[in-house]
Amino acid sequence: MQWHQVLGFVAAVTPLTLIPGTSFTLVTQQVMAGSRSDGALVALGSACGLLVHATFAAVGLSALVMSSAQALTLVKLLGGNVLNPKAASAYLTLVPFLTPDRPIAPQVAALAVVHAAVVIAWLLFCTSVIAAARAAVDTPRFRRGMTRLAGAVLVAFGIRTAIAR
Repeated sequence: MQWHQVLGFVAAVTPLTLIPGTSFTLVTQQVMAGSRSDGALVALGSACGLLVHATFAAVGLSALVMSSAQALTLVKLLGGNVLNPKAASAYLTLVPFLTPDRPIAPQVAALAVVHAAVVIAWLLFCTSVIAAARAAVDTPRFRRGMTRLAGAVLVAFGIRTAIAR
């Protein structure tokens, strides 16, 4: 596999990675309820899930799941978040980046590691942004300001309603 194939794969999976999905939701939930390290653990878990998908892609399960509704249902029942259709469809993008005259498994493994790195980088970035936002809004000063703003808006609506009659 050559470097331009790897870069092409990064260009193909990055937009899929940026689309909010289960991992983004879990990162948000964990950082808001817990801490930045909880978000990092979700990022690591998501990367491990991608490696499971890469293994399935290497043996053709991703193609089966995407082509059969019954297989998708079975895989969902067996695997929960680890086996989600978004990740399975990402691994269907592997085909154009593989060199047919070389062993497939090492190529899939290399692309899976690259994909996992992209996902970890994105989710760690999201973790940092969410943690910073949480820190900014989780202060007494911010809550007082929001209470005052909400009160002012309600008073303004009341005055507008009174004038309009």
